[in-house]
Amino acid sequence: MPRVRLLQSETRPAAQPPLCLVCGQSAACHVSKQFSWRPTWLNYSLWPLLLCFFPAAVVLLLIGFAKTRRATVETPLCGRHRNYWSMRGLWTYVPLIGLVAGVVAFVALFRLEKLDDDFFAWTLLGLIVAVVGWAIFAVIMSRSTIRAVEITDTDISLEPVAIEYADALRRERNIQKRNPALAWDDYDPYPRG
Repeated sequence: MPRVRLLQSETRPAAQPPLCLVCGQSAACHVSKQFSWRPTWLNYSLWPLLLCFFPAAVVLLLIGFAKTRRATVETPLCGRHRNYWSMRGLWTYVPLIGLVAGVVAFVALFRLEKLDDDFFAWTLLGLIVAVVGWAIFAVIMSRSTIRAVEITDTDISLEPVAIEYADALRRERNIQKRNPALAWDDYDPYPRG
């Protein structure tokens, strides 16, 4: 799927094609979405440092928070994808909350010495498998959702977006270059979703 670069002036609804960002169908609404991005070297260096040298990982985590950039885009979406962002969050964070509750219950039972050795081993193994499974699922969800791959002071790059959306955006830019009078009017084309 393609990547698009939106200028800051193109993050409002009237500056975007009236097509769904996810599937390319006609857009029925727009949803305000705040994207965040940090340099990839921060993400890849955090985990090895976390496992090997915890104090450096804490420093790197603080640097990551300082280097994080955010941009809000009024994303055009069709009726089917109206809840695209909220459903992705639901599928990612509800299982995490369940896992945290399971770990807390496991630790409480362990502290009260209510677990026999077999139950302790199987429960611990099950929690480890569940956490690893959730982590794999969360990575797949984050890599398959529309995300910011770079945010600068002047623009935001999103991928993967619908091919139809990317083509319509490129066509509109070409029309605006050739004849600025034919550009889209500055209006709010979608109802709030």
